[in-house]
Amino acid sequence: MWSGNPRGLIGGLSSGLLLRLTGGFMNFLAVPIALRALGQERYAAFATLFGLAGWLTIGNSGLASATAVFVSEFKDDDRRRHEFFWRSAISTFLAVAVVSAVAFVPFIQLSTHLVGNGSAALSQELTRAAYYCFAVFMVCAVGQTFEGYYVGTLRVEYVNWCRLVGQVAGIGAVIWLPPLFANMLAVCFATTLGTASAAIWFTVKAIAECPPPIPLNYSVRRSLPLFRQGVGFLASSLSTLFYGGASLPLIAMSFGPGQLATAAVMSRMVTMYFSVIAALLIPLAPALRNALASDDQAWVQKAMRNSGAFMAAAAIGAAFGIVFLGDVVIRRWTGTDLPGLSEWLIPMAALLIAISWSYFWIYACFATRGSLPVAMLALAEIVLICGQFVLFGRNLPPSSSLLIMAGTMMLLSGTILPTFVIRDLNARFRRIDSAMGRTAPENSAE
Repeated sequence: MWSGNPRGLIGGLSSGLLLRLTGGFMNFLAVPIALRALGQERYAAFATLFGLAGWLTIGNSGLASATAVFVSEFKDDDRRRHEFFWRSAISTFLAVAVVSAVAFVPFIQLSTHLVGNGSAALSQELTRAAYYCFAVFMVCAVGQTFEGYYVGTLRVEYVNWCRLVGQVAGIGAVIWLPPLFANMLAVCFATTLGTASAAIWFTVKAIAECPPPIPLNYSVRRSLPLFRQGVGFLASSLSTLFYGGASLPLIAMSFGPGQLATAAVMSRMVTMYFSVIAALLIPLAPALRNALASDDQAWVQKAMRNSGAFMAAAAIGAAFGIVFLGDVVIRRWTGTDLPGLSEWLIPMAALLIAISWSYFWIYACFATRGSLPVAMLALAEIVLICGQFVLFGRNLPPSSSLLIMAGTMMLLSGTILPTFVIRDLNARFRRIDSAMGRTAPENSAE
């Protein structure tokens, strides 16, 4: 069933904004509660483990986004949509199984060495939390593709309301569990409850609504185009993880443990910001793709203009807020004095501006050119950033990680992708105008 709102974007925005604000509120609550329950050292270890676990979502291999975009093109062909969805679902199960087998031992071993010379009790606590995080992130990797089915059929509003229920449950868990048990496993469970429950729900619901075909024929050869497209989205998701805070505690470890807790809090702030702007960006790509397939030039222009204005306002407001109010607000929010906090504020503002600008064009590029240009730029950015840290990291302050990320993102994604998208849209619009010009005289003659 397709949404009654134009391209499914308006309903997705209204419910999505509420969902992202709720997710941001949960993170807002989780940071001070977890800091008080665990203390700075154990909280830094938890945040670093959580950032490391975030990389496990690559088990989806980008198939969730590929499913959402391609399913949106099959709105008038239920049979093909059904066939494609199950080809994508089986591919996801296979990809997650392979990643699980390869990543399990390295992930557990690395997780137990995040805190250096920590106590035996802390190492044991980290190990239990690592096992849980591995399991739950694998479940979420599978559930993403089933959620992508609903996003692709433009039922974004339904997706958002289902996830909102999970977020509300997660807020309750964050308020109740960490103070009661005061260990990393309780914090991990509370902060993943909403995401994991939504992944399980979409998996069960999609299987019930769209049962697997009988016989279940699966061809690896026919699935290769799906994997190729998914790899592009995977590279973009790696970029989202990298810029979205998963890398900050890991990078900060290279500077020593002194500002690891500060980096962890900055990581959560970037995650909260991503959850707000995702209210617009998640439904933007399939909606634009659907409009372009229908040659709806007016809707595309309006959507790009309004979305761009939203992102600009979000970036300016966030940057000014963090520079002028960040020190006071963060100290009150966390209830503790974080080491070197004032040094992080201006770099943080620069990163938020770079994220807002670049990710608007990233999602627009998904609709016009697909994921390949985004994939190439994302990988180039990650390699360049890591290379800069290898060469200069020891001679720079820890907060430099944010400036390096922001500058590299703006230099590549923030410059090249707008050029691609604007050129592609102008070429499409000229073809549409030319076609309309050819048919107008014929209609007049009739």
